[in-house]
Amino acid sequence: MRITKYRTAYGVEPEAFDEAVNKLIGEGFQPYCSPYTLKGKAGTLMVCQALVSDEAPASEPEAQGGFAKIKLERTRRSGGIGD
Repeated sequence: MRITKYRTAYGVEPEAFDEAVNKLIGEGFQPYCSPYTLKGKAGTLMVCQALVSDEAPASEPEAQGGFAKIKLERTRRSGGIGD
């Protein structure tokens, strides 16, 4: 597998975390390694999961060995996805 895209799903509540991970799986991403915890800016503990894809979306050129910009999106349950 040649990884072309890496995203991070996260959530404060288990339901939000599940929703974020399932959304990315539905978009063709696969979990990569084990989930981990991280303290947010406000000291809130979040559960995070790295997910990867081996195909670039049609609207974006393939990554060529550089670092991607990180953008965080939040869901209504304090969870989200970084890409």
